[in-house]
Amino acid sequence: GTGPTLLSTLTVDFLVVSFFLMLGLLGFYPSMPLALVTAIFLGLSNISAHNWFHQSDKKAWRRFYFDLSLTSSRDWRVSHALSHHLYTNTYQDMEVSAFEPYGLSFLPIEKTAS
Repeated sequence: GTGPTLLSTLTVDFLVVSFFLMLGLLGFYPSMPLALVTAIFLGLSNISAHNWFHQSDKKAWRRFYFDLSLTSSRDWRVSHALSHHLYTNTYQDMEVSAFEPYGLSFLPIEKTAS
């Protein structure tokens, strides 16, 4: 592939800058609504950082945005490669099957006759 587009790059940078701005505001004006907006920006930044896990190390420094959520980008990159890229969207894919015990299934389920 060609890598992330300029729009994708600007979007993830905007999300991270917005997270830090909201975090600063939250320090001065603590409130639950502001904390929720800050958390949403952090979550979206974390999700967007996924695009850079697939790039070479020299141009993928934005993958470290993932570390803002206190999740190791190094560990997740290894786990993502070994689980999702070897067993894409199967029961062996931990990213798909990890939430199944909690009632969330991302795989098609056969309907049974009632």
